[in-house]
Amino acid sequence: MKKTQTIVSGLVAVTLLASNVAPLKIFAEEKNLSLISSQPSKDINPESIPKLNISNTSTSKADEPIDIWMPDKVVQEVVAKTLGIAVTEITKEKMTEITGDISFQGVGAFSLRGLEYVTNASRIVVAFPNGTISDLSPLSDINVVQLNINNNKVSDVTPLRKLQLQAFWADHNDITELDSVNCDNVNADYNHISDLSNKINSHSIVARYQTITNPPIPKNSTIEIDSVKHAGNYELTDSDVFNISYNGSYTQNSKLNYGEVKWNNLDSSVTSLQYDFDRQYDWQDSMTNQIYFSGTVIQPLEDAPVATGSVQVKYNDEQGNEISPSQTISGNVGEAYDVSSSQYKIDIPGYTFKEIQGNATGNFTDQTQTVTYIYESSTAAPVTVKYEDKNGNEIAPSEELNGKIGDSYLAQAKNISGYALKTTPANAGGRFTDKPQSVTFIYSIDQTKLTTHDSTLYIGDKHYATDNLDSVVDEDGNPVDFKKVKVIGGDLMEHQSMGGDHLDIVETGTFDIQYGYGGKSATAIVIVKDNKTSIEAIDSTIYVGDTWNAKDNFTSASDKEGNSVDFKKITTSGSVDTTKTGSYDITYTNDNVSKTITVNVVENNSITVHYQDEKGNQISPDKVLKGKVGDSYSSDELKISGYTFKEVKGDASGKFTNNAQTVTYIYTKDLVKGAEVTVHYQDENGSEIAPDKILNGNLGSPYSSEQLKIDGYTFKEAQGEISGNFTDKE
Repeated sequence: MKKTQTIVSGLVAVTLLASNVAPLKIFAEEKNLSLISSQPSKDINPESIPKLNISNTSTSKADEPIDIWMPDKVVQEVVAKTLGIAVTEITKEKMTEITGDISFQGVGAFSLRGLEYVTNASRIVVAFPNGTISDLSPLSDINVVQLNINNNKVSDVTPLRKLQLQAFWADHNDITELDSVNCDNVNADYNHISDLSNKINSHSIVARYQTITNPPIPKNSTIEIDSVKHAGNYELTDSDVFNISYNGSYTQNSKLNYGEVKWNNLDSSVTSLQYDFDRQYDWQDSMTNQIYFSGTVIQPLEDAPVATGSVQVKYNDEQGNEISPSQTISGNVGEAYDVSSSQYKIDIPGYTFKEIQGNATGNFTDQTQTVTYIYESSTAAPVTVKYEDKNGNEIAPSEELNGKIGDSYLAQAKNISGYALKTTPANAGGRFTDKPQSVTFIYSIDQTKLTTHDSTLYIGDKHYATDNLDSVVDEDGNPVDFKKVKVIGGDLMEHQSMGGDHLDIVETGTFDIQYGYGGKSATAIVIVKDNKTSIEAIDSTIYVGDTWNAKDNFTSASDKEGNSVDFKKITTSGSVDTTKTGSYDITYTNDNVSKTITVNVVENNSITVHYQDEKGNQISPDKVLKGKVGDSYSSDELKISGYTFKEVKGDASGKFTNNAQTVTYIYTKDLVKGAEVTVHYQDENGSEIAPDKILNGNLGSPYSSEQLKIDGYTFKEAQGEISGNFTDKE
């Protein structure tokens, strides 16, 4: 029989652990609303929740202070009281160790943080009315079955989306929707809920005295808005929508759960509209869902915005490039504009007005208009590009760049044999003006040089790009950091794979690699051979007390050329403790090749499993289980034809010890009906002189026939076994 535990609030009695109890049955029996209360729910009786024994749990020293992860003192005190410990003893670890059914109840809390760690409780009751709680996310992933947040500041109930609540009390909050609440029994008076259309399958919802303020809409002499949306099987009639301000009217829509509220001939001074609604369950409705929905809807009105328009005046050259910042003017739609005056038709140095695109005069519209003044460039003074050494000597012929004022120019440096570019002037790029300009590139004698060397590598070696560089100097003869040198060619790069900041050699052959810096280059040759480095070792199992040496598991090793490597040159890591059982990893390393093996140290122990009948006879072969001391073992009950398991003697499961153990499974022989034994009574000629007798019994059980006294006859002999055991043969 299931134990039940009843928790009573201001709305409904909900029974935990008895899933077939209808929480709102009280309403159907009382046929009134006397139990509905907008006041805070009474505390749920904590004595009805089983206490938890967590006295043996340890406090984690690594836990951060409780005020960080459980900041609310009310919640701290409630958790401590519920668990029967001091606040200072509460840790996240203890919260996760809570199992079974638990209740947390208090008044005046501002945060539920900390409860999210009660992840292993099967059913949780949370009741914290009359506070300032606004965040329910700590409850989103724990098994809350009842929740009371009456008189708080909750507006977002989406954290409850995954919960399967039995009851939910949320009077006097700021909730706007219940679609996120999976609960058949809801109390949500004094909120802002306007839509219950998705709650047709809820058993009971009490959502009265809602205050719903719609988003503002523009004023108009005629206003039409949708009414609130009730559950689909609750039709809103004319009598359910009332107190409509300014002589508005309600029209029942073709949809069952809402209609339309309309106002005509409204004065421009009206700033808001409102109406009341009340559609509640009536016993005569015979609804399967009992919903109570009422409140007031307020529709704010705002002045319709005055439409404005703008005109943007742009100043472009013939290529469409902007040559002066644009101007923008604004005005009311329909008003006139004029951008033909000198305020907008401006003089731009280096340019001459050519034409206007767009309407310089017109009226503002609700679309942005564009007027573009087009200018053409005047011919600019030339730009002379010079090429000189650091002493001012010309080392290449100068060049002249020409264009129109305002056009852009870009001077280019030259590659001059024996020289390196030293300085690029700041004015190498710019715009043509009405004044001559000069651009001078400065060069120095180029001393750039790269020195390399050839090398031999093996497959698997790491090759860094700079490995074959010896030295690099710049145009002035100064050493250059190898990081500034680039690999510009060679086929070595095609036969390697990327390995972070290096390349891994993956193919044999003779390859080249080309380096470049400052316009100079150098080549190195790299010979790649097969890498025959190897290391071989094997796993092994030894017993406690055996001796072991690292060489015991070593097999062979070779160097890059394939020559045998003596064990003395092999590096090993790890150790084996032969005094106790365990698995020990040993790593053998030869150059850059490693092999890890496992040495298992075990005890030689066994457990014998017998399968016998009630008389101790073997009915199935024994099984022998072997393992290390301390390891777990588990024996199996076998299905044996003709027998039924009765009992087990010894530990069917447990741990291996230093001593041999025995487990015996006892079976009873199944009772199977044997073939019938027919007893005939005949004379010497085989004629029947008395009716046959049929003997029945279970296979293997004894039978015995009897000699009859038959008038007129004298017994002579019996043919067949007059007694014996029933068999499966007739």
